[in-house]
Amino acid sequence: MESRSFARVIAALTASEVEMINRNQQKKQKELFYATEAARFLKQDWIIIEKEDEENYPDLVIEQRDTTFGLEVTQYFRDYGLHRKGSVSKTKESRNLSKLLNLASDYYMISNIPVMIYFNGSLFKDNFVPKKLAELVNALNPKERVEYVFQSGLKVYIQRLTEGFGEYKKWQLVNDRGGVVRRISKTDLQKIIQLKAEKLVKYKTYISEVSLLIYLEPEFNSGQCIYDEGSIDTCGFKNVYLFKRSDFIRVFSS
Repeated sequence: MESRSFARVIAALTASEVEMINRNQQKKQKELFYATEAARFLKQDWIIIEKEDEENYPDLVIEQRDTTFGLEVTQYFRDYGLHRKGSVSKTKESRNLSKLLNLASDYYMISNIPVMIYFNGSLFKDNFVPKKLAELVNALNPKERVEYVFQSGLKVYIQRLTEGFGEYKKWQLVNDRGGVVRRISKTDLQKIIQLKAEKLVKYKTYISEVSLLIYLEPEFNSGQCIYDEGSIDTCGFKNVYLFKRSDFIRVFSS
């Protein structure tokens, strides 16, 4: 009965409201993932808790032996804070990811052959693209590859996968990945810490110690950064963790 009621509520929501719920869920999943990875990198035994009261508590609460502290989690990217509505590069990457997922869905509506595809160039909406991809994949044997260039200049590198992959949709846009590594300046880092510290007074009413985890996604251009300057002002956070997965974690203490 409860599930039916929930379904009716979801059905009554607008598309933008559903999209916002999905974004919030994805954000929370990333927070949990990077907190877990940071703990592993630090060799710390963190018990990670989500609080329902997100208005008055940090993103996560960490229990560690006889200590409990809050953990704010945020992503850093190369143009963080330069634009009022967020990172232009991150927004572009998110839109491209959405386009890739839509393109993969269109492809699997007309083909049941699993495939991995790398795109290089500007993605565009055209019904011809999934049809052409299906045609190219159909001519391949499992594990075979082919390269194709559309008239627009968009290049695709296709590899047919074996049946066990199912509807594999982790396609990639090559020009969103890699990139030149940029150094994060001390000023850049202080800005994000100061911004996140604005809610500390409210948080500390409910939990006395709060740390900040700033993570970079190295798979994308927007996360291709390193920090090699000295200590920083933690602005009231107990610790500030700067974390680039599979690469480094810097810990700055108050």
